[in-house]
This record gives sequence, structure tokens and C-alpha cells, in this order.
Amino acid sequence: MTVMTVNNVLCEINVSRKEQTLEAAIVGDWVLDAETPALEAVLAQLGDGTDIKRLVFSTEALGRWDSLLMTELIRLIDYGAKQGIQVDTTTLPEGIQGLLSLVYAVPERVGARRQEIQTPWLEVIGKGGLRIYQDSQALVVLSAR
Repeated sequence: MTVMTVNNVLCEINVSRKEQTLEAAIVGDWVLDAETPALEAVLAQLGDGTDIKRLVFSTEALGRWDSLLMTELIRLIDYGAKQGIQVDTTTLPEGIQGLLSLVYAVPERVGARRQEIQTPWLEVIGKGGLRIYQDSQALVVLSAR
């Protein structure tokens, strides 16, 4: 039996600023079991689009990646779009660029997301009482056997 251990390199985003451009250097293995750095620091540096007008990426030190990186990139791109910041994805690896083009190729349908439905408290109590009643009946049948 062969046991394989995979050690992930810490993933991080290092930012540097040149005039009105913010460069986000993506470093390490961006895989689902990695500890994700908080993007709030990057979002804070992007601000409201008054000081930063462009966001670029550097991926020279990028290791393995999966949907974790895609999720975080989409979050950065969407935030930049809301703030009127030009996000340059041309420096990202081709595979990531292709997936991003698929993500943004079809706009999200209005109303496509499920709305969380609040269950009235009386219904919750009623369903709980009914479940207790059914469980107690099943217990009586089980103990009678």
C-alpha cells in the first residue's frame, strides 16, 4: 500500500501599487483544502474606485489551483466592476482565462437565485410536534415487537 502526502504551499495575495494600478500577486497553491487569505485587505486597497483605476494580476508564483482560486477571482472581478475599476485578466493562465470567459459569457437570469423562505414560527412548532408524535408512535410499535 502506497501512502501519498500532499503538502500545500501557503496561498496568499500580495498587493503593490503603482500610481492608479494595483497589482495582485497570486502566490502558492490555491486548492480547496488550503487556508484562504482574507480578500478584505485587497478589497480595501481597491476602495471605491477613486484612487485605483486598474487591477492586474501576477501569477509567476502560482502553484496548483482549483475552484477556490476561481471563486476568489470572480469575487475580485465583480467588486472591481461595481467600483468602475478595470480588471485586467490577460496575465492569468490560459485555463483560468477560459473559465472566466465561460463564467461571464452568459448573464445570470433575473430571479434565478433561490430566495430564502422564512418559515412562520407556528409552522415550525407544529411540524416539531408532529415529528415528536410520529417518533413516539414508532417507538411504541418498536417496543411492542
